[in-house]
Amino acid sequence: SLAHATDTPRPPPRPADIDRVDSVSAVTAKINMFSAYTEELSGRKGVLPELQKLLERIIEAGCPPMRQFSLTNRMGVIDKRLNSIDAKGDEYLAALNDELARQNKMDEMRLSFAKRAEAINRWMEESIDTLTEVFALDSISEAEA
Repeated sequence: SLAHATDTPRPPPRPADIDRVDSVSAVTAKINMFSAYTEELSGRKGVLPELQKLLERIIEAGCPPMRQFSLTNRMGVIDKRLNSIDAKGDEYLAALNDELARQNKMDEMRLSFAKRAEAINRWMEESIDTLTEVFALDSISEAEA
Protein backbone atom coordinates (compact mmCIF):
# COMPACT_ATOMS: atom_id res chain seq x y z
CA SER A 1 0.00 0.00 0.00
CA LEU A 2 1.02 3.61 -0.45
CA ALA A 3 1.05 4.25 3.30
CA HIS A 4 3.36 1.28 3.97
CA ALA A 5 5.71 2.14 1.12
CA THR A 6 6.06 5.76 2.24
CA ASP A 7 6.85 4.78 5.82
CA THR A 8 10.57 5.50 5.80
CA PRO A 9 12.82 3.68 8.27
CA ARG A 10 14.59 5.45 11.08
CA PRO A 11 18.07 6.72 10.28
CA PRO A 12 21.01 4.73 11.60
CA PRO A 13 22.33 5.58 15.07
CA ARG A 14 24.56 8.60 15.37
CA PRO A 15 28.34 8.19 15.74
CA ALA A 16 28.05 9.41 19.36
CA ASP A 17 26.75 5.92 20.14
CA ILE A 18 30.19 4.61 19.28
CA ASP A 19 31.68 6.31 22.35
CA ARG A 20 30.11 3.62 24.53
CA VAL A 21 31.94 0.82 22.71
CA ASP A 22 34.84 -0.72 24.59
CA SER A 23 35.90 -3.80 22.62
CA VAL A 24 36.46 -5.18 19.15
CA SER A 25 33.55 -7.58 19.57
CA ALA A 26 31.18 -4.72 20.48
CA VAL A 27 32.20 -2.77 17.37
CA THR A 28 31.86 -5.89 15.22
CA ALA A 29 28.38 -6.46 16.65
CA LYS A 30 27.41 -2.88 15.73
CA ILE A 31 28.78 -3.38 12.20
CA ASN A 32 26.73 -6.58 11.86
CA MET A 33 23.62 -4.80 13.13
CA PHE A 34 24.23 -2.01 10.63
CA SER A 35 24.59 -4.59 7.86
CA ALA A 36 21.19 -6.05 8.78
CA TYR A 37 19.76 -2.53 8.85
CA THR A 38 21.17 -1.86 5.39
CA GLU A 39 19.58 -5.05 4.02
CA GLU A 40 16.21 -4.03 5.43
CA LEU A 41 16.59 -0.55 3.96
CA SER A 42 17.47 -1.91 0.52
CA GLY A 43 14.27 -3.96 0.64
CA ARG A 44 12.31 -0.80 1.22
CA LYS A 45 14.14 0.96 -1.60
CA GLY A 46 13.12 -1.86 -3.93
CA VAL A 47 9.50 -0.76 -3.56
CA LEU A 48 10.20 2.75 -4.88
CA PRO A 49 9.95 1.88 -8.62
CA GLU A 50 6.61 0.18 -7.97
CA LEU A 51 5.48 3.20 -6.01
CA GLN A 52 6.49 5.48 -8.88
CA LYS A 53 4.53 3.30 -11.35
CA LEU A 54 1.52 3.43 -9.03
CA LEU A 55 1.79 7.21 -8.88
CA GLU A 56 1.91 7.39 -12.70
CA ARG A 57 -1.18 5.16 -12.94
CA ILE A 58 -3.01 7.38 -10.45
CA ILE A 59 -2.16 10.46 -12.50
CA GLU A 60 -3.25 8.71 -15.73
CA ALA A 61 -6.54 7.76 -14.09
CA GLY A 62 -7.42 11.44 -13.78
CA CYS A 63 -6.34 12.33 -10.29
CA PRO A 64 -7.10 15.99 -9.41
CA PRO A 65 -4.12 18.33 -9.97
CA MET A 66 -3.77 19.27 -6.29
CA ARG A 67 -3.64 15.60 -5.32
CA GLN A 68 -1.10 14.95 -8.11
CA PHE A 69 1.04 17.75 -6.73
CA SER A 70 0.74 16.36 -3.21
CA LEU A 71 1.65 12.82 -4.27
CA THR A 72 4.58 13.99 -6.40
CA ASN A 73 5.91 16.07 -3.52
CA ARG A 74 5.51 13.05 -1.25
CA MET A 75 7.67 10.98 -3.64
CA GLY A 76 10.28 13.74 -3.61
CA VAL A 77 10.31 13.78 0.18
CA ILE A 78 10.71 9.99 0.27
CA ASP A 79 13.64 10.13 -2.17
CA LYS A 80 15.28 12.95 -0.22
CA ARG A 81 14.89 11.11 3.10
CA LEU A 82 16.31 7.89 1.71
CA ASN A 83 19.30 9.75 0.27
CA SER A 84 19.83 11.45 3.62
CA ILE A 85 19.63 8.10 5.40
CA ASP A 86 22.19 6.67 2.96
CA ALA A 87 24.58 9.55 3.62
CA LYS A 88 24.23 9.25 7.39
CA GLY A 89 24.63 5.50 7.14
CA ASP A 90 27.89 5.95 5.23
CA GLU A 91 29.14 8.32 7.94
CA TYR A 92 28.13 5.88 10.66
CA LEU A 93 29.84 2.96 8.94
CA ALA A 94 33.01 5.01 8.47
CA ALA A 95 32.93 5.91 12.18
CA LEU A 96 32.43 2.25 13.08
CA ASN A 97 35.38 1.21 10.91
CA ASP A 98 37.54 3.90 12.52
CA GLU A 99 36.48 2.69 15.96
CA LEU A 100 37.23 -0.91 14.97
CA ALA A 101 40.75 0.09 13.94
CA ARG A 102 41.16 1.98 17.23
CA GLN A 103 39.94 -0.97 19.27
CA ASN A 104 42.28 -3.34 17.39
CA LYS A 105 45.18 -1.01 18.17
CA MET A 106 44.10 -0.86 21.82
CA ASP A 107 44.05 -4.68 21.97
CA GLU A 108 47.55 -4.82 20.48
CA MET A 109 48.75 -2.28 23.05
CA ARG A 110 47.15 -4.23 25.91
CA LEU A 111 48.80 -7.44 24.73
CA SER A 112 52.19 -5.76 24.37
CA PHE A 113 51.88 -4.25 27.84
CA ALA A 114 50.82 -7.58 29.32
CA LYS A 115 53.87 -9.30 27.80
CA ARG A 116 56.25 -6.67 29.14
CA ALA A 117 54.55 -6.58 32.53
CA GLU A 118 54.75 -10.37 32.78
CA ALA A 119 58.51 -10.32 32.13
CA ILE A 120 59.05 -7.61 34.74
CA ASN A 121 56.82 -9.44 37.20
CA ARG A 122 58.77 -12.67 36.71
CA TRP A 123 62.11 -10.86 37.22
CA MET A 124 60.77 -9.15 40.34
CA GLU A 125 59.57 -12.43 41.85
CA GLU A 126 62.94 -14.07 41.13
CA SER A 127 64.77 -11.12 42.70
CA ILE A 128 62.62 -11.22 45.81
CA ASP A 129 63.18 -14.97 46.11
CA THR A 130 66.93 -14.49 45.75
CA LEU A 131 67.06 -11.69 48.29
CA THR A 132 64.90 -13.45 50.84
CA GLU A 133 66.52 -16.87 50.74
CA VAL A 134 66.98 -18.22 54.23
CA PHE A 135 70.54 -19.21 55.01
CA ALA A 136 71.01 -21.83 57.67
CA LEU A 137 74.39 -21.11 59.13
CA ASP A 138 75.82 -22.62 62.24
CA SER A 139 78.67 -20.18 62.84
CA ILE A 140 79.97 -16.71 62.05
CA SER A 141 82.84 -18.11 60.05
CA GLU A 142 80.40 -19.81 57.65
CA ALA A 143 78.58 -16.50 57.16
CA GLU A 144 81.82 -14.65 56.45
CA ALA A 145 82.74 -17.16 53.81
